[in-house]
Amino acid sequence: MHGPSGSRGSRKIHIPDRGECAISVLDFEEGRLTRKWRLPNGGSPDMGGDSTDGGVR
Repeated sequence: MHGPSGSRGSRKIHIPDRGECAISVLDFEEGRLTRKWRLPNGGSPDMGGDSTDGGVR
């Protein structure tokens, strides 16, 4: 985990994982990982952040 960032509304946290080239989503209400976004072409998620409108992660 490197540079996790909270979602708008602070209900979820996005967790970058350089080793897996993915970003996992931890849902606080459910208490578990609910999604995993894999980056194409072996990209490396690094110090993520959300845009103000929530459209970019």
